[in-house]
Amino acid sequence: MTILKTFGLALVPLLLIGGATAADLELAQKPMELAQGVSPNVVIIMDDSGSMDWEVITKGYNNSGLFAYNQNKKEAGDVGSEIFDQDFCTITRSGTYYGYKHGVQFASNFSPSVCDTAHDLAWRFRNSVYNPLYYDPTKIYEPWPGLSTTNDIDTGKPVPYSELTAYLSKNNPSIGLLGFDNPAKPVEFVDLVKNGAVKSSEPVYEVDGIVGGGFAYYDWTDKQLEGEDGYGEFNGKYTYKNYRVKDRDDGVLSDIDLVSGSLTSATDFGTAGVEVGDWVIIKDPDVPDHNGVYKITKVATTVLTLDTTGRDFKIPLTTPITTRIFDVVVPDNKYIWDDAVADADTVMRVLVKDLDVDKQKNFQNWFNFYRSRNLSVKAALHVVLEDIDSLRLGYTTLNSSGNDFPVETLNPSIYGIDGAKARLMKEIDTTISNGFTPLRTALRDVGNYFSAASTDNKFGADTHPYIILDDGSGIVSIAEAAMCQQNYAMLFTDGYWNGINDPFSTTDPDVSNKDKAGSAPIDGRGPFDGETFGDVWSNTLADVAMHYYETDLMPGTLSAGTGIDNNVPVTATDRYPEVWPREPAPIECDPTDTTGPFDCDQTTMHQNMKTYTIAFGLGDGDDAIPSAWSDPTDGAAPDNKRKDLVHAAYNGRGNFSGADDFTSLASNLNASFTNVFSEQSGAAGIAFNSQELKTGTTIFRAFYNPATYTGDLVAVRFNKDGVPDLANPEWSAGTNLMNRLCPDATNPDVCFPNDRLIVSFDPTGGLYGNGAGIPFDYDTGLNATQKAWFKGPLTDDPTDGDLREGPTDLPSPYGNGDTDYADERVAFLHGDRSNEGTRFNYGELRERVGLLGDFANSTPRYVGPPQGRNRDRPPYPVDPIPLPSGTESKLYSTFNGDNIGRDEVVYVGANDGMLHAFDANTGRERFAYVPNIIMEDLYKYTLPDYDHKMSVDGSPGINDVYIKDARAAGKSHWRTILMGGLRAGGKGYYALDITKPETFSKDNVLWEFTAANDSRLGYTFSTPNLVMSNAKDSEGNQRWIALFGNGYNNPAAANSGLFALFLDQGEDTTWDVADPQVDWRFIDTGTSGVSVTNGLGTPRAVDNDGNGTVDYVYAGDLEGNLYRFDLTSPTPSSWTVAKLFTATGPSGARQPITVQPIVSKVIISTTKTSGTKTTTTHTAKPGLLINVSTGSWMAKRDLDYATANVESIYGIWDHAPTAAPPLIIRDELVTQAFTNVTDPLNGYYYRTLSANLVEYNSTAKGATKRVMGWKLDLDLGYKGEKAIRNLLVKDGVLFGTTIIPSSNSACMNAPGGFLFSMDAQTGGSMQEKPAFDLNGDGVFDDKDYVDVDVDGDGDGVYDFNDFAAAIRIEDGLPSDIAVIDGGANDGSKVCYQTSSGELICTTVNVDSKFKEGRMSWKELSN
Repeated sequence: MTILKTFGLALVPLLLIGGATAADLELAQKPMELAQGVSPNVVIIMDDSGSMDWEVITKGYNNSGLFAYNQNKKEAGDVGSEIFDQDFCTITRSGTYYGYKHGVQFASNFSPSVCDTAHDLAWRFRNSVYNPLYYDPTKIYEPWPGLSTTNDIDTGKPVPYSELTAYLSKNNPSIGLLGFDNPAKPVEFVDLVKNGAVKSSEPVYEVDGIVGGGFAYYDWTDKQLEGEDGYGEFNGKYTYKNYRVKDRDDGVLSDIDLVSGSLTSATDFGTAGVEVGDWVIIKDPDVPDHNGVYKITKVATTVLTLDTTGRDFKIPLTTPITTRIFDVVVPDNKYIWDDAVADADTVMRVLVKDLDVDKQKNFQNWFNFYRSRNLSVKAALHVVLEDIDSLRLGYTTLNSSGNDFPVETLNPSIYGIDGAKARLMKEIDTTISNGFTPLRTALRDVGNYFSAASTDNKFGADTHPYIILDDGSGIVSIAEAAMCQQNYAMLFTDGYWNGINDPFSTTDPDVSNKDKAGSAPIDGRGPFDGETFGDVWSNTLADVAMHYYETDLMPGTLSAGTGIDNNVPVTATDRYPEVWPREPAPIECDPTDTTGPFDCDQTTMHQNMKTYTIAFGLGDGDDAIPSAWSDPTDGAAPDNKRKDLVHAAYNGRGNFSGADDFTSLASNLNASFTNVFSEQSGAAGIAFNSQELKTGTTIFRAFYNPATYTGDLVAVRFNKDGVPDLANPEWSAGTNLMNRLCPDATNPDVCFPNDRLIVSFDPTGGLYGNGAGIPFDYDTGLNATQKAWFKGPLTDDPTDGDLREGPTDLPSPYGNGDTDYADERVAFLHGDRSNEGTRFNYGELRERVGLLGDFANSTPRYVGPPQGRNRDRPPYPVDPIPLPSGTESKLYSTFNGDNIGRDEVVYVGANDGMLHAFDANTGRERFAYVPNIIMEDLYKYTLPDYDHKMSVDGSPGINDVYIKDARAAGKSHWRTILMGGLRAGGKGYYALDITKPETFSKDNVLWEFTAANDSRLGYTFSTPNLVMSNAKDSEGNQRWIALFGNGYNNPAAANSGLFALFLDQGEDTTWDVADPQVDWRFIDTGTSGVSVTNGLGTPRAVDNDGNGTVDYVYAGDLEGNLYRFDLTSPTPSSWTVAKLFTATGPSGARQPITVQPIVSKVIISTTKTSGTKTTTTHTAKPGLLINVSTGSWMAKRDLDYATANVESIYGIWDHAPTAAPPLIIRDELVTQAFTNVTDPLNGYYYRTLSANLVEYNSTAKGATKRVMGWKLDLDLGYKGEKAIRNLLVKDGVLFGTTIIPSSNSACMNAPGGFLFSMDAQTGGSMQEKPAFDLNGDGVFDDKDYVDVDVDGDGDGVYDFNDFAAAIRIEDGLPSDIAVIDGGANDGSKVCYQTSSGELICTTVNVDSKFKEGRMSWKELSN
């Protein structure tokens, strides 16, 4: 028999996530236990009809958006002769409309005639209120981001658009302010301060006494409404008649009764010229609720009847006005423009040549990059697509295939000359507007592309956008990731579609009335159509959209080679199509809601196409879903086709948006992509627990909800039978916080975010600028740099991953009334919900269902009374005897007694950027800490289009330490320190003094240590070991250190190494780079990485002689090397490292070591019997046994099922820690092996385990080689299986779990793993007894054998073949494990949680040797 005594100063698991570029791991930013999703396919369909070349947009579409009249839409009585035409032209009709098309005459115009060009003095055309496309002096115009198609004659490289104007100006020195026809292919040039609208060598106009040259814009002022905010809709349209209305009691005029809707007066309104259809504007200075705009429906001598129900401003009218004096303005709707009219509007021509240099450049940028419809659309695409790199994008046009760009994965930079994004932008930029508007045909052909159709396929017969798999043999097939790939069509247009009896349409779609479910227009409900989707019209654009949504575009299965399996995730647009995205949809499915097409159990559907429609310049309209859809082919109602665009987006589960200028177009386009991103996922995931902690009889379960990026911490108690009472949790931290901050459930946006204590760290703060804790408050805490971070990116650096500017359309007032938006983002993090929404440019912030971020990988840590033992002896600090009067005791027992009743708190990191501290008894948040390390990117967490990023994702390390504190006048004392890392969230650690959590404040923030202090530090995946070293401080006390691996993707070196950070900071308050031997020590292994930068994982500190100081440290790196670090010397510079073993699989491939090792002494037990007396002798083998497993579970490459290597579990004997070890090789390890058993036992699938003899021998004897340990390869038919969770040893039994990655990580959650039990010394089966209580009867007996009452292998002896050594976990991937002590006679429980949220506790056959009490699960193995 063997007995193992485990050693460890800290036992904390390492869970890794992460990822790689060329030399760095590409660290995963989402939990890898869930489906990772796959980039969707999006095809942009550009309207390349001739009207896209026009340089005018008007509010109404009666005249196809042209400027045919003297106002911005046709009214009764208007005639074409009223417009200001070129002197020598007669306005001619073109189809059913006539008017201006261009503001400058270029030969490349779609309508190059001079008579299609607006006169220079056509002021309404050249005013941005009447023509939103024209130059607006209040806006800033920038050149497009990206590369032009013009190559620099000197370098041969494309000229960036930002430099194009200057480059062309240099080559055309005679032109003062250069304007060109087309940014993609500039051929014609004008001088904007010299030339005019009609191109000539020296144009000078003299009209109505106005003389001038060059281009101009017009300022227009409405004198009547100057300073009258809120009535801009009337600007430029009205002359006014003013009335003063008083109470009837004064005998002058009568009152207004707003309740009845009548305006009475002693004045004869008819005589005064007031007519039905005129409008009344009421501004009441005393009661603003009465303000509004009312249409006159009846005129009498003393009474005006007002339409109070159809007014523009929806303000409730409840109280009659009887005493106040206010203004009533009656605007005349004749739209008279007459200089003779008193108080007429004023128009001022502003010549570009008279502007200052900056304003001239602004006008020049507008002219060259924004002046037409297609230039504005292209500008919007440049601005929005610049920052998008997480989808697959294609491009096509309505009329031509010359610019087709089949779907391709976008690279990040728009400036990469040969990159997909630059090539895509080239096709967009070189699109020529010259054709008609076959919207339905184009949408059909894109739908056929998603169907891989052989005919009418936009990108060619049989082509498709789905991800393919190329095995290198020339055989290309659709990859499994395509099963959950989503498809979107994004249709841009400025006009109504052609087709159905239209001579311009050659191929109309024939999809019939696809959106009708029954025999009536809206009759019944199909799976996806009918009711509000249906109409009686056939082959409409809405029918095409419905056809390609409700039809399985790729029927069949991948395995059969006939199509693609139906595994596309059901999203909010599918489940709640009548609601989202027009209104917020329920984020979690309601099982009682039967109105939608899917029930809560349906999480996937067929391959389909969703349709977004974006109308540019189609004017204002009612975009609400009507009770019945109108006929889009009705020539007398052209706006019905605009409604068909709305209908198409509704049927296609997308969204419709309209825009009349570049700003609104870019905002709507960004919102459309935001909606697309919000739907990205693999198969629908559910909340899962990442790590667990036990305190006595309480478990703290941390959760992550992948759908909402929210989390929760829940306390659950075990009942008297040892079963967790999951149905009745003690408390929920998330619910507590929401109820506390937002107490009114009926008004959830009204919150009190200041009712929280949140602190942070200012690295430049403090008395000496060495750093100090601060309130996490925008006004009173954050420094200038930190405030700037919440505004967003500070530079236009194309490598920083985010070039987004701030919101462009903030309402006034916004938030707290200032023009800043950064303080609202900080308030959001505190819990403010008043600005939540979906519109980024309006300053709206991400909608939340909870106030806590997700707890993805951070282990909750319970801290109650001090837990140290045997610390009142050297080398711990001791008191002199006797203790002088007035002298503070150094004894740990004194510290223990002073803090025995301190508040019990659970600490856990979340990806909302905070470490949270929750009261362990109530769940109330005591405080939160925001590390400065992660603050620069924390603003992204507030954005509507937030995509999950790790931040405070590491598990904290906690211990009671005795250090000399420069912050307390150099006084040495005991304190409880919490030190946390960030995993993939950042490169640094933070430290807090949590000795007295009930009085915690900013002053308890100690310091941060980051890659800025030592660039050898990478992403901090190690949980720190806070231990006492053999070095001494200036007072002769032992120095306490934090031990951690250097992590991954360290920027300075490719080597792995161990950090030993002195917690006293060299007895000052700075990390002194000049003297690292005083402040910290980095022990470099000298081993670099082969394919990626190397890095060291979480170390195991070992006190070999039992005196309380660390002697040896064991840890592994990404290259599979297992190291021993020797810290026995009192001199830190003498600490050394030696390599023990390099892990390689059966094929010789390196096996990364990322899990914290387990370290034990090997005890050989010998039993002798003499007569009736039996004695057992325990003999310790020299050295230490290190149990370690291999594998990585932190990087995106770890999800690659096809390239997964065989991983292993090892027992490595370091037989002489004091000596330089000879490198142990794989052949010196005894092989153990699992065997899969296909028949279940008591409902469990299981494995048996060999029990080969391991006779440790450090020297070869004759033909016998050394035996230095054991190995167990995980090559049992589950590819990629690995034991990357924590290992625990109890009573000589090694427990752990394996995980089995998904074969299709994009679409499917991982399938599970195994819980194993083995002899820690041999790696073989524990043969004396069953390992698991498989039938759950609380007894370990023959019913837990493989075959009840039967010798499993028929040899007459129960041996390893008769016991289950590992049992299958099928409900998701298991988390780290924890052992709950069951008492001496009851057996213990090994508990873990799965990625599907199930808590599983299995009774295991080990006896208890540990006292009951509130201890961390991780401490139970110490």
